[in-house]
This record gives sequence, C-alpha cells and structure tokens, in this order.
Amino acid sequence: NDHTFTERFVEKSDSVRNKIIILFIINKLPGITTGELTAMSMDTCYMNYFSFAAAFNDLAAGRLLNVSERKGESKLDSAGRPVARCDITSSGLETLNRLSHLIPAHIHTFLNKAFIDWEKDIKRNAEVRASYDPDLFGGYTVDLMLSDGNRELTHMKISVPSKEIAVEICSNWNSNTE
Repeated sequence: NDHTFTERFVEKSDSVRNKIIILFIINKLPGITTGELTAMSMDTCYMNYFSFAAAFNDLAAGRLLNVSERKGESKLDSAGRPVARCDITSSGLETLNRLSHLIPAHIHTFLNKAFIDWEKDIKRNAEVRASYDPDLFGGYTVDLMLSDGNRELTHMKISVPSKEIAVEICSNWNSNTE
C-alpha cells in the first residue's frame, strides 16, 4: 500500500530530523540539563514530548550523546538529586556534521535565533550566593559562591574581623560579581 509506505517514510524522516535537532542543540549548548534539552527541543514545534523521548533514547542507546550527573553539581532536581547533563560524543558530532544538511533552513534559522534567548536563560540561572556567620573567635566567616548554572566556578570562605566588613563583602559580591 503506497499510503502506508508514505506514512512510514514520513515517520522515519521526522525521527531522523528530531535526532539531528537534538544533537544540534547539545552541540551548541554542551552540559545542557535533560530538562532544558526537553523544553528547547519541544520549543522548535517539530516534536512533542513523546517524539523527543523516543529520539533522545535512541541517541543515548546509540552512544551519540552522554547523559551523566557531574561531580560537584550544584543544581538539583525536584527530588533534591543533582541534575543530569547532556553532552555530544565524538560519534554524535561526526553524525551531526554529516547530516546537519537535513535540518530544513527555516529550522536552522529558528534554532540559531533561539540559541541567543536560550543562552540568556541559562546564564540567568547562574547563581551568585553570599552569606556570613559568626565564628568561634569573635569574627565572621564570609561564604561566597558563583555558579554558571552548570557547575560551581568559585567557592570561597573568608575570615573577617567584624560584621560590618562581612556585610560589605557580601554586598559587593552580590552586586559586582563579574
């Protein structure tokens, strides 16, 4: 039946396109969380959750992407566990390079424009934290942390002699971290 053949062909080409889109996103945003990847893939309007999940699972099973919890991960999921992050493998990058021409031009344009907003969202999720507590010697310990949304970039503890200095350091850290 020609109709059945056409349906299978369209399903297969949609599946391939979805996999290439996922690899494209991971390549552009290494270390993306699975939640962020799911949302971004669905934002393309070319896949729903189920088609994303099928394509993602096929890519992971084919070792075209890695999904792992990173040591020292500061971002936690709703269950309080470190989030899993996705990276493209060398096989995935090779596949993407060979097949990226299969992404239609309008999807390419959408993705490239969307990356600007997605990168801003990821940077917005970066965390700056500053706090202080009295220490055993009459001074204060200042705790400063900076995360890029993926991992801790800096974490410092500084002993200072007074609460005023601790408050000033925390205020400066929060307003002038960069």
